[in-house]
Amino acid sequence: MRGWRLLGILALLLCVVGCGLEGGEQAPIEGASITGAQVDAGEAGRWDLFSVRVEEAGQPVGLDFRGRLVTGRVGAELVDPDGEVVWRFDAETSGPFAENVVVQAEKLGDYQLSVVWDGSTRAQYALQWKPGEIQVATVSPLALLAGLGMVAVAVGFVGYALVRRLGRGYLALGALAWAV
Repeated sequence: MRGWRLLGILALLLCVVGCGLEGGEQAPIEGASITGAQVDAGEAGRWDLFSVRVEEAGQPVGLDFRGRLVTGRVGAELVDPDGEVVWRFDAETSGPFAENVVVQAEKLGDYQLSVVWDGSTRAQYALQWKPGEIQVATVSPLALLAGLGMVAVAVGFVGYALVRRLGRGYLALGALAWAV
Protein backbone atom coordinates (compact mmCIF):
# COMPACT_ATOMS: atom_id res chain seq x y z
CA MET A 1 0.00 0.00 0.00
CA ARG A 2 2.84 2.31 0.86
CA GLY A 3 4.39 1.79 -2.61
CA TRP A 4 1.16 2.87 -4.34
CA ARG A 5 0.97 5.99 -2.20
CA LEU A 6 4.56 6.95 -3.11
CA LEU A 7 3.83 6.28 -6.79
CA GLY A 8 0.72 8.49 -6.62
CA ILE A 9 2.64 11.34 -4.99
CA LEU A 10 5.36 11.13 -7.68
CA ALA A 11 2.75 11.14 -10.46
CA LEU A 12 1.02 14.18 -8.93
CA LEU A 13 4.37 15.97 -8.56
CA LEU A 14 5.26 15.30 -12.20
CA CYS A 15 1.86 16.57 -13.32
CA VAL A 16 2.21 19.81 -11.32
CA VAL A 17 5.75 20.44 -12.56
CA GLY A 18 4.74 19.68 -16.16
CA CYS A 19 1.79 22.08 -16.01
CA GLY A 20 4.05 24.86 -14.73
CA LEU A 21 6.15 24.77 -17.90
CA GLU A 22 3.49 26.32 -20.14
CA GLY A 23 3.82 29.66 -21.87
CA GLY A 24 7.25 29.28 -23.48
CA GLU A 25 7.89 30.53 -27.00
CA GLN A 26 7.51 28.02 -29.78
CA ALA A 27 10.57 27.30 -31.85
CA PRO A 28 10.38 28.62 -35.41
CA ILE A 29 9.60 26.07 -38.11
CA GLU A 30 12.81 25.14 -39.88
CA GLY A 31 11.41 23.38 -42.91
CA ALA A 32 9.00 20.57 -43.64
CA SER A 33 8.82 17.39 -45.67
CA ILE A 34 6.47 14.74 -46.98
CA THR A 35 7.62 11.29 -48.07
CA GLY A 36 5.82 8.35 -49.62
CA ALA A 37 3.06 10.53 -51.08
CA GLN A 38 1.25 9.45 -54.23
CA VAL A 39 -0.61 11.07 -57.09
CA ASP A 40 -3.18 8.84 -58.79
CA ALA A 41 -5.44 11.24 -60.66
CA GLY A 42 -7.43 11.20 -63.86
CA GLU A 43 -7.34 14.95 -64.48
CA ALA A 44 -5.05 17.93 -63.88
CA GLY A 45 -4.71 19.25 -60.35
CA ARG A 46 -2.49 20.61 -57.59
CA TRP A 47 -1.86 20.13 -53.90
CA ASP A 48 -0.68 23.16 -51.95
CA LEU A 49 1.43 21.35 -49.39
CA PHE A 50 3.61 23.88 -47.59
CA SER A 51 3.70 27.56 -46.76
CA VAL A 52 7.26 28.92 -46.70
CA ARG A 53 7.71 32.18 -44.74
CA VAL A 54 10.43 34.50 -46.02
CA GLU A 55 11.38 37.25 -43.58
CA GLU A 56 14.37 38.82 -45.35
CA ALA A 57 15.13 39.46 -49.02
CA GLY A 58 17.57 37.01 -50.57
CA GLN A 59 16.84 34.30 -48.02
CA PRO A 60 17.92 30.92 -49.45
CA VAL A 61 15.22 28.23 -49.56
CA GLY A 62 16.38 24.67 -50.21
CA LEU A 63 13.99 22.46 -52.18
CA ASP A 64 14.27 18.71 -52.78
CA PHE A 65 11.73 16.92 -55.00
CA ARG A 66 12.27 13.28 -55.93
CA GLY A 67 10.29 10.18 -56.73
CA ARG A 68 9.12 7.90 -59.52
CA LEU A 69 6.76 8.81 -62.33
CA VAL A 70 4.64 5.95 -63.68
CA THR A 71 2.44 7.79 -66.20
CA GLY A 72 1.62 11.41 -67.06
CA ARG A 73 3.50 14.46 -65.85
CA VAL A 74 4.11 15.61 -62.27
CA GLY A 75 5.95 18.64 -60.97
CA ALA A 76 6.58 20.91 -58.02
CA GLU A 77 6.49 24.69 -57.93
CA LEU A 78 7.26 27.52 -55.54
CA VAL A 79 4.95 30.54 -55.87
CA ASP A 80 5.83 33.91 -54.34
CA PRO A 81 3.37 36.08 -52.34
CA ASP A 82 2.28 37.89 -55.55
CA GLY A 83 1.30 34.60 -57.24
CA GLU A 84 4.29 34.39 -59.59
CA VAL A 85 6.09 31.05 -60.02
CA VAL A 86 9.73 31.49 -58.94
CA TRP A 87 10.74 27.82 -59.34
CA ARG A 88 9.23 24.86 -61.13
CA PHE A 89 10.40 21.34 -61.91
CA ASP A 90 8.49 18.91 -64.13
CA ALA A 91 9.06 15.17 -64.43
CA GLU A 92 7.82 14.22 -67.88
CA THR A 93 9.36 10.81 -68.57
CA SER A 94 8.50 7.59 -66.76
CA GLY A 95 11.03 6.47 -64.18
CA PRO A 96 12.88 8.05 -61.28
CA PHE A 97 13.34 11.82 -61.01
CA ALA A 98 15.19 14.12 -58.62
CA GLU A 99 15.73 17.86 -58.27
CA ASN A 100 17.66 19.52 -55.45
CA VAL A 101 18.04 23.31 -55.69
CA VAL A 102 18.44 26.45 -53.60
CA VAL A 103 16.14 29.33 -54.56
CA GLN A 104 16.93 32.90 -53.47
CA ALA A 105 13.59 34.31 -52.29
CA GLU A 106 13.58 38.03 -53.13
CA LYS A 107 10.12 39.04 -51.86
CA LEU A 108 9.03 39.02 -48.24
CA GLY A 109 5.97 37.03 -47.20
CA ASP A 110 4.52 33.53 -47.50
CA TYR A 111 5.52 31.43 -50.50
CA GLN A 112 3.43 28.41 -51.48
CA LEU A 113 5.13 25.07 -52.29
CA SER A 114 2.85 22.81 -54.34
CA VAL A 115 2.77 19.57 -56.29
CA VAL A 116 1.10 19.91 -59.70
CA TRP A 117 0.15 17.41 -62.40
CA ASP A 118 -1.37 17.45 -65.88
CA GLY A 119 -4.04 15.01 -66.98
CA SER A 120 -3.99 11.36 -66.01
CA THR A 121 -0.98 10.93 -63.71
CA ARG A 122 0.41 8.24 -61.42
CA ALA A 123 3.52 8.99 -59.37
CA GLN A 124 5.15 8.54 -55.96
CA TYR A 125 7.21 11.39 -54.55
CA ALA A 126 8.97 13.03 -51.63
CA LEU A 127 9.09 16.82 -51.24
CA GLN A 128 11.14 18.78 -48.73
CA TRP A 129 12.00 22.41 -48.04
CA LYS A 130 14.17 24.13 -45.46
CA PRO A 131 16.15 27.34 -45.11
CA GLY A 132 19.50 26.93 -46.87
CA GLU A 133 20.85 23.97 -48.79
CA ILE A 134 19.44 20.46 -48.38
CA GLN A 135 22.10 17.77 -48.07
CA VAL A 136 20.94 14.50 -49.59
CA ALA A 137 22.17 11.43 -47.73
CA THR A 138 24.36 9.11 -49.76
CA VAL A 139 25.86 5.72 -48.99
CA SER A 140 29.63 5.56 -49.11
CA PRO A 141 31.28 2.66 -50.98
CA LEU A 142 33.06 1.90 -47.69
CA ALA A 143 29.73 0.56 -46.42
CA LEU A 144 30.30 -2.50 -48.63
CA LEU A 145 33.69 -3.25 -47.07
CA ALA A 146 32.35 -5.30 -44.14
CA GLY A 147 30.22 -7.52 -46.38
CA LEU A 148 33.06 -8.02 -48.86
CA GLY A 149 35.35 -8.97 -45.97
CA MET A 150 32.93 -11.62 -44.76
CA VAL A 151 32.64 -13.08 -48.27
CA ALA A 152 36.44 -13.13 -48.59
CA VAL A 153 36.77 -15.03 -45.29
CA ALA A 154 34.13 -17.56 -46.41
CA VAL A 155 35.83 -18.13 -49.77
CA GLY A 156 39.20 -18.43 -48.01
CA PHE A 157 37.83 -21.05 -45.63
CA VAL A 158 36.31 -23.07 -48.49
CA GLY A 159 39.69 -22.97 -50.27
CA TYR A 160 41.50 -24.03 -47.09
CA ALA A 161 39.01 -26.89 -46.52
CA LEU A 162 39.47 -28.12 -50.10
CA VAL A 163 43.28 -28.03 -49.95
CA ARG A 164 43.40 -29.82 -46.57
CA ARG A 165 40.59 -32.22 -47.54
CA LEU A 166 38.69 -31.49 -44.35
CA GLY A 167 35.39 -32.88 -45.61
CA ARG A 168 31.77 -31.83 -45.52
CA GLY A 169 31.52 -31.68 -41.73
CA TYR A 170 34.07 -28.87 -41.47
CA LEU A 171 32.42 -27.00 -44.34
CA ALA A 172 29.03 -27.32 -42.61
CA LEU A 173 30.51 -26.02 -39.32
CA GLY A 174 32.19 -23.16 -41.20
CA ALA A 175 28.92 -22.28 -42.94
CA LEU A 176 27.09 -22.36 -39.61
CA ALA A 177 29.68 -20.10 -37.98
CA TRP A 178 29.55 -17.69 -40.94
CA ALA A 179 25.73 -17.54 -40.89
CA VAL A 180 25.59 -16.88 -37.15
